[in-house]
Amino acid sequence: THSYSISLGCICNCCYNTRQHHRKTRQKSTMPTRWSRLTREVLVIHKHRYERIRGFTVTSPSHLGLHRTIIMSRSSSSSSSTFKTTPDICDDCEDTIRVIDPSLGFRNFGGKTHFGGTAVTVKCFEDNSKVKELAKTMNGTNKVMVVDGGGSRRRALLGDMVAADCVEQGWEGLVIYGSIRDVDEIAALDLGVQALGSHPQKTQKRNEGMVNIPVMFGGVTIQPGDYVICDNNGIVVNASDPRNHK
Repeated sequence: THSYSISLGCICNCCYNTRQHHRKTRQKSTMPTRWSRLTREVLVIHKHRYERIRGFTVTSPSHLGLHRTIIMSRSSSSSSSTFKTTPDICDDCEDTIRVIDPSLGFRNFGGKTHFGGTAVTVKCFEDNSKVKELAKTMNGTNKVMVVDGGGSRRRALLGDMVAADCVEQGWEGLVIYGSIRDVDEIAALDLGVQALGSHPQKTQKRNEGMVNIPVMFGGVTIQPGDYVICDNNGIVVNASDPRNHK
């Protein structure tokens, strides 16, 4: 994933100038068509905060206003998971694979539905301070953040701004034993997110929680560094990289 920054004000100025030129000349050209399309989509972004422009995913790290900066992440086929599907992994690693109990009701919320990587674990309860900290500061390449939120459905441990930070830092995805919010915005991101459900209210910020300790939910203990692979079939955990299994 590559990241680009572009000023929304610059986009709007370019759109305006190009459209004015088009009105004066009344001649067809590819540039006015391109920018008029961009104008319409920028207006959609201003309403929904996320939209695609010519192969880019446009996001905002905070609530978008005309003075804000847009972060554009190029979508690429190379961002799709290199792991097999979870059923194939279960067949290949039958003796070592662990499956998180599907009856917990985990669902895919992110734009990336098949993802995996090494686990970085967080244990917290109705306080996403540590999730936010890792999303902003840790390089998440080939990593999955596994958050044991105690299964609480009363507060959201992930929202659109923290999810946008995860995309910027290259995280593969998050598995959250708890709730999230801003589900429409998160669905537009190139990020895997599995969680129990949604709740519109944010968490408290008490700076509580622990990072990189063993966590357990769904009958599975997940150690930091374990491999976690997720898709629409479920969530599986293996102590070693399942791609190396013979």
